[in-house]
Amino acid sequence: MVNFLHISDIHIPDKKGDLWFGVDPCKKLEKLIELAKKLELNPSFTVITGDISHTGTIQSYNLAKKYIDEFRSLGGPVYPTMGTHDNRRNFSNILLGRPSPREEPPCHYSRTIEGLHVITMDSHTPGSLTGSFGEAQLDWLEKELREHQDEPAIIAFHEPIFFFGELGMFDKADAIRFKETVSRGNVLAVLSGHIHCPLFTMVDEVHYVQAGSPLWENSFNERGTLTHDSSSFNLLSYNEDPDGRPLHLPHCLLVKPVAFSEGTKLIEKKP
Repeated sequence: MVNFLHISDIHIPDKKGDLWFGVDPCKKLEKLIELAKKLELNPSFTVITGDISHTGTIQSYNLAKKYIDEFRSLGGPVYPTMGTHDNRRNFSNILLGRPSPREEPPCHYSRTIEGLHVITMDSHTPGSLTGSFGEAQLDWLEKELREHQDEPAIIAFHEPIFFFGELGMFDKADAIRFKETVSRGNVLAVLSGHIHCPLFTMVDEVHYVQAGSPLWENSFNERGTLTHDSSSFNLLSYNEDPDGRPLHLPHCLLVKPVAFSEGTKLIEKKP
């Protein structure tokens, strides 16, 4: 059994005490870390699917790095991905420890841990909330899946590539090619964030998992979006050879959202 954490949209500010619509991102993240310690989760690794920083500044990434070190103390490495609020150069320099050239290429990388091949991708499209990869990054993904076909893959990035069955939050051509590539590979799960709402679905026997956010949670209806002062993250458990495999799947992945809050008051996002 391999347990790992899926966290998203932590939105770390330039300094502790800075608020976003009256909410303190640092205090929310500290409560998440405190809860993880109390529950003795001991993950093999942690994936953070984007919006690590809220401002994209050097100061915010230096602060985020301290929190990432705390996640490492819970157990295993931490794999961050780019989000819409992130800055590629500062993300690459500070969180990945690799200087980014002036053209700021996509920040993607992969690691294998406890038999799982973790592939982090960069879906950030500068100046847009629509996710995209581009041909070069999708070529790289195909190569990764081909060369590690004996290892179940976890693919992580920020924007959901399927949103309630639609492709509306992602470049359509990239989404279609991604889906075709994933269907041919040994992919266990696709992890993402962005919408501050935990969701789960399956496409072609691949788990598509959305993480909520420690900051707040959005809910969606025909009248629009409501935002509440509640928090969550995902605990995932992978069993390579379970008894009684559900739906005759080749692998078993359990997705357990962990919610925590001190109430569910409505947050008014006024300018």
